[in-house]
Amino acid sequence: MNLKLRLKSGAFWMGIISILGLVIQYACGQFGLAFEWEPLNVMLTGVLSVLVSIGILSDTSTPGVADSKVTMLKTDINDKAEAVVARNYSNADLADILAKTADKVAERQGK
Repeated sequence: MNLKLRLKSGAFWMGIISILGLVIQYACGQFGLAFEWEPLNVMLTGVLSVLVSIGILSDTSTPGVADSKVTMLKTDINDKAEAVVARNYSNADLADILAKTADKVAERQGK
């Protein structure tokens, strides 16, 4: 696990803050400090649980919460990225990806 990369992820922090919210909600409930209207407690628990799940399940090596294209093409947990790319992309596709990558690198170096 790349902890430095994970600490920079918004989804990771959303999950951490949400789990802390669930813990606080549970602790308050144990001391009788809960919303009077029970459906509000249920909705809050549901929303926080979904946010925790997104934080846990998100791929921190990509922007946002979606998995990378390579990850989506994997058929086995032990697949390496190189094998997935070689299996699923033609030489023309790889040349196009390389050209776009080179353009982005040149653009960054020009700034």
